[in-house]
Amino acid sequence: MEVTLLVEATEGAFRILEDARKHATGIIDSAVELTSEETRHHEARRIQEIFTGAQKRKTAFQNFVGTAVILFAFWALLSGKFDAFHLTLGAICCLGVAYLTHDLLEKLSHPMYTTAQFIVFRSFSARNVLPRPGSP
Repeated sequence: MEVTLLVEATEGAFRILEDARKHATGIIDSAVELTSEETRHHEARRIQEIFTGAQKRKTAFQNFVGTAVILFAFWALLSGKFDAFHLTLGAICCLGVAYLTHDLLEKLSHPMYTTAQFIVFRSFSARNVLPRPGSP
């Protein structure tokens, strides 16, 4: 009798331990799954940031080159000097100015910014440039 009770208690304890092991395994599997999802999410975000940064650098370089070409063409048209010395000097100056101002093209391309700027400029110019009634 006592041996039977002891065997039943041992079997009950092993069942409890097996249930606890299954429960702990389920918790660990859930934690691993969540961690892998979070890791995948962070990796995807990091890859997206890399591509976005590369695109921004590409756009900035394109703005720089575009600004330099436009400035040089305008300078060559207005200067009328086409010898090597003046063309080299003009190219150096245009590259310097383009380096300092290439981001203006990107800033001015936003529609809301240009609309607000246009309204402010028009109101300022209308107030200061147009003749006022009663003035000579």
